[in-house]
Amino acid sequence: MDRTYFHSIYYREPGGVLFEIATNPPGFTVDEPAGTMGTSLKLPEQYEPLRTQIEKGPAQPQIHRRMRIHEGQPVLRDGAPLATPGPVLILLHGRGSRAEEMIELGRALRLPNVALVAPQAADGEWYPQRFLPAGTERTLAGFPLWPCWRD
Repeated sequence: MDRTYFHSIYYREPGGVLFEIATNPPGFTVDEPAGTMGTSLKLPEQYEPLRTQIEKGPAQPQIHRRMRIHEGQPVLRDGAPLATPGPVLILLHGRGSRAEEMIELGRALRLPNVALVAPQAADGEWYPQRFLPAGTERTLAGFPLWPCWRD
């Protein structure tokens, strides 16, 4: 399938996961030189009729009061100060767990010069309305450590 900046094929596996396999060429220089990239909005031909709407950007989301359920919850910090440049490890606990447990895990990793941040979810749950049946989370592979960088 021609996507202007790349070509791709799609494959849906029996479990319903959609895979996209894409090429690098022709690349983003198909409609502008590399030296001027990012100075103006370039759109594939099929999206030009929507330019005005796209340039306006997305509408501001309406934040429902229930989306702020974690406001005021503690955010535990340890390790290197956040004020200094370097890596940050954000440790998110699972349902029924606590930020303190995640900070202990971060300490046990003994990562020098790494800031540790562990927010606490209200009532120990990030998503109070379950999208998976109770207990299912334990059967899914997960990785609770999210590395990022602080400036």
